[in-house]
Amino acid sequence: MLRSGTTGEPPAAEVAMNQRFDPQVPYRLAELEPGMAVPAEVFLDWVETQEGKYEYDRGTIGMMVRVTRNHSRLVSSFVYLLSRALEAKPVEVHAEAFAVHTEDSIRFPDILVQEPEPDGGALASKAPLLIVEVLSPSSLYADHVIKRDEYLDLPTLQAYVVADPNAANLTVWERGETGAFPDAPLVVEGLGATLTLRELGLSLPLAELYRGVSL
Repeated sequence: MLRSGTTGEPPAAEVAMNQRFDPQVPYRLAELEPGMAVPAEVFLDWVETQEGKYEYDRGTIGMMVRVTRNHSRLVSSFVYLLSRALEAKPVEVHAEAFAVHTEDSIRFPDILVQEPEPDGGALASKAPLLIVEVLSPSSLYADHVIKRDEYLDLPTLQAYVVADPNAANLTVWERGETGAFPDAPLVVEGLGATLTLRELGLSLPLAELYRGVSL
């Protein structure tokens, strides 16, 4: 169906967003840009040459958003408290720059807890256990719906947490005793509440997580 007032030709921006990579033509990394659709291996080659932050969003190159001070503070708090709480466990805690491959995307979660891996040169996690995304105004739908669906399909994942940087509020999906994730998430809110993740043996008071965050 055509929009009222259109000529039937898609706008230039829409054409750019739907550019397809032709595997028969050698690609030039310098010619790639956000919005272009390319194979995952091409994205991985390209992103290594970039100074900005990008992710592979369902087949296309996507630019990651800039973050607020509250966002950065909350990420740092999660990393510190998780590292301290999990110090005696055989896990690793990573922040922002380490990738996770989902079925159709390559994501860079704000916080990632994974089983240890011997390859120090690896660019992505093979066995994520916990993923935390801190919200930004433009990521609300992606974090709660698109990324949720992708992350909950990961076979090793035990929990996915979406954290609000402007209020003491966490939305939590944790794998149950049957091995399945619940249909509806658990909402943990208020500075008097505690984030408890059974399988990881975690208990993090929100008062500590949000210490230093301007609410």
